[in-house]
Amino acid sequence: MNIKALYPVICVDKPMESAKFFIEILGFKAIFEQDWYVHLLSSDNGQQIGLVYTSHESVPVGHVSAVQGCFVTIEPENIDETWNLIKDKVEILHPLKTESWGQKHFICLAPGNIMIDFVEMVNDI
Repeated sequence: MNIKALYPVICVDKPMESAKFFIEILGFKAIFEQDWYVHLLSSDNGQQIGLVYTSHESVPVGHVSAVQGCFVTIEPENIDETWNLIKDKVEILHPLKTESWGQKHFICLAPGNIMIDFVEMVNDI
């Protein structure tokens, strides 16, 4: 198997509202946009994410629900710069902290109940 791409598609109630976070704060651009689905591409290195309306016919019956209990993890080049850029723009669930397992990170809540964990490895484990 030759995999051309791998990206999450997250079920949300308002795809366009959720997309604004990725576009306005993280610099993604919409490469496909409908009222029920938005596909985003990062401007720097081709990272992708999709946002689909929870009740769209493409979502399998029995799985029509908004995202819950799932993180999107983003590893920026500089966690401190990212923290300063984002901390006042969205709800912070876990403030910037260096953890004992060698990771410096913070978690925010993007529109659509999407938890985003920004991480930087600070120690080789």
